[in-house]
Amino acid sequence: MALLLMCAIFVACNGDETETESSNESEQGSQSDLSINTDGLVVFGNGEYLCKIVRTEKASDVDKNIYTEMRQILKSATGKNSSITTDFVGFGETLDIESPAILIGKTEYPESKQVYDKLKHGEYRMELVGNKFVIAYSHEASASLALQKFRGLISSSMKDGVLSITDKWNSSGKVESKVPGLPLFDGSTSMTFDGGDGSKLILYKDVSKETHDAFVSGIEALGYEHYVTNNIGENCFYTYHNDESIMHIMYFPRVAETRVVIDTKEFTSLAGLESENIYEAGKSEMSFTQLGLEHPRAGNCQNGMGYILKLSDGSFVIVDGGHTRDMSYAESAGDYLLDSLKVLADDPNDIRVHTWFLSHIHNDHIGAFYDIARDTPDSIKVERLVYNAPNDTQLAGVSGGNLDDKVENAAKMFGIKTVVKGHPGQVFYANEATFTIYGSLDIVEPIKIDNINESSMVMKMEFMGKTMIFLGDCHPNESLALTNAYGDDLKSNFIQLSHHGYADGATLLLNETIKAEASFWPVGNDHYKNMVSKIGAVPQNAPFVNIPHYVAGDTNLTIKDFDTWIPEEKRWTPYD
Repeated sequence: MALLLMCAIFVACNGDETETESSNESEQGSQSDLSINTDGLVVFGNGEYLCKIVRTEKASDVDKNIYTEMRQILKSATGKNSSITTDFVGFGETLDIESPAILIGKTEYPESKQVYDKLKHGEYRMELVGNKFVIAYSHEASASLALQKFRGLISSSMKDGVLSITDKWNSSGKVESKVPGLPLFDGSTSMTFDGGDGSKLILYKDVSKETHDAFVSGIEALGYEHYVTNNIGENCFYTYHNDESIMHIMYFPRVAETRVVIDTKEFTSLAGLESENIYEAGKSEMSFTQLGLEHPRAGNCQNGMGYILKLSDGSFVIVDGGHTRDMSYAESAGDYLLDSLKVLADDPNDIRVHTWFLSHIHNDHIGAFYDIARDTPDSIKVERLVYNAPNDTQLAGVSGGNLDDKVENAAKMFGIKTVVKGHPGQVFYANEATFTIYGSLDIVEPIKIDNINESSMVMKMEFMGKTMIFLGDCHPNESLALTNAYGDDLKSNFIQLSHHGYADGATLLLNETIKAEASFWPVGNDHYKNMVSKIGAVPQNAPFVNIPHYVAGDTNLTIKDFDTWIPEEKRWTPYD
């Protein structure tokens, strides 16, 4: 950083060094004009420049600044300005490849290409190739390092008014990243956070697309293998991995941020590829069910959340599930969920959960998952679990406590082999359905959360021609992060109302941005009636009151007609 600042100050102090011919410049000669016996490339002798100083005609601002400073370095050593030369060739002309030259940056000369082909991210290289001295760099910081080296070489090589370059000038160097194990992220500020479960989150701010692309281009050189690239609108997401780690790279151009998460394979698995999504369709009737809350065996409560998607091969996707027996209720939502699965299953003795998503680690969302794992783990087979829990530091003093251990223990009781830490940009394939992660604590940092709800894993389901966004208990801070990052890309046909529709849930802006045609309310009847009667106190729910909306209430609601997506008239419980 100090080097970059020095470079910037130097260029600024010489701001009058414009790209115009100076009055004291002489014409450049040729190497054969000299009667000086010297090896290598003669740059200056007999009071004149004997080679061209060349930059690309397509120079960026960085290239121009480097070129200006290079000319200033030469002027300080020789007392004269060099002429201004680019690699431009007019119509019918060809590139002058015979004349000696110093080539700065990525010019059209073949010697430049030769050196750039060897250049790695974060490096500079200076190399004498024939009668061309090539100065190559990957970004401004490495160029500054090259100039520093060049300045030192000149001071020791100028003798008797002659400056010559030999192969002893050949050198290379690398600007190291502030974050070990990552390429240099030039020209941006970074912040590092503990992501929990051995994960690390690095936030880079004020990131241009050019800078982001340069960073990504250096990942594989570190020994990572590209796994998948996904896009949500203009936002780009990349996953790389090696033997020990999985790296998720998220670029949000609307807010000029790149966020990098490095997970350990000791905790998390890869999400899976679309090519691996192989299934036998047509075996079963598909359905989508919102679980009731108020039945005695569901806990007889007003808040909680559970959704069941039945796929065409007879397997299920579950989102959350409901309360735990560990709370004050006499019965468990785990019993209610399990009994509902048995009714929906082709064979109640063979229940296979393709993927279980947990939005966040509050008891009214993860409790059923834990209770089934603890009490009857052999009753169902869970193939994949997806969640993202904050770490203890993030949750210090936060409402709700940390139930991460509870989820980990339940996963072990079930014997789940594939556990994935969910991050924005990941796509999970489940037969006909896809689930794309939009939000988690990964996009909220560095804002200090005051509730676990702020860490909700927000995702969009695509199924049978429609989309539905699950908000979990998304709170205002995460709402702001989502709308800032995605904008209209959040639009969905259906919405699961955040935090059961309570006043501290998603913002009105987020709800309006989603533009849902219908809404699902994971809340009991009494609380629903109270919220609707006092809509002024919960204005974020106003967009949904006058469109179709489905309250969890005391019974299950199931959709089977995916031409209309209208629920069946008869609501049910597993105890009918």
